[in-house]
Amino acid sequence: MAKNKIERIDQEITKVREKIAEYQEKLKALEAQKTEAENLEIVQMVRALRMTPTQLSAMLSGGTVPGSLADDNNEQEETAMRNKRLLRTLSAFCLTMVVAFGFTIPAFAQGSEQAPAAPAEDLPMIAT
Repeated sequence: MAKNKIERIDQEITKVREKIAEYQEKLKALEAQKTEAENLEIVQMVRALRMTPTQLSAMLSGGTVPGSLADDNNEQEETAMRNKRLLRTLSAFCLTMVVAFGFTIPAFAQGSEQAPAAPAEDLPMIAT
């Protein structure tokens, strides 16, 4: 009786191993199908771009598709950064001019009139 139970367990182990091997083969086949479908999709996308091999190589090394939204976004970001720098520079220049003229105006506001000079007749003569 104990032997029958062991034989049944051995048979079940054999069946399970066969199923595992079967499923592993099925898994490999499905993974190969998936890879093939992904490759086909990639080829279709590249062909839809109608790029030359040189352009494709540049795109792959640069990471962006020429004329794509990513390029437009990068250009917009660069333009925004340039505008921001220009605005800062102009603001600093305007502030400098305001400060410079702000200190200059009070100096001239007091006037340039000097005390009247004494008439020449009142000055003592120095003999030489």
